[in-house]
Amino acid sequence: QLVQQLADLSEALICVSGYLEPERSLIQRLAEQLGANFTERLTKRDPKVTHLIAPNGESKKCRYARQWGVPIHTLEWLGE
Repeated sequence: QLVQQLADLSEALICVSGYLEPERSLIQRLAEQLGANFTERLTKRDPKVTHLIAPNGESKKCRYARQWGVPIHTLEWLGE
């Protein structure tokens, strides 16, 4: 299962919302260790974010992610 997730995340562009430092940097490092790319910006333009990591769905980024069809996950999703 872990090997499958690593393959899936190699194509991922992950963005984070609702976390402050140091958690934000830790999430970035974890995502990158799992093979994902990381961006601070959620935009409609390329490169397109494939996953948004957020503790809840309350942020402005979460609202846009829902509008644009970007899946929103909790931090625990990275460890599944």
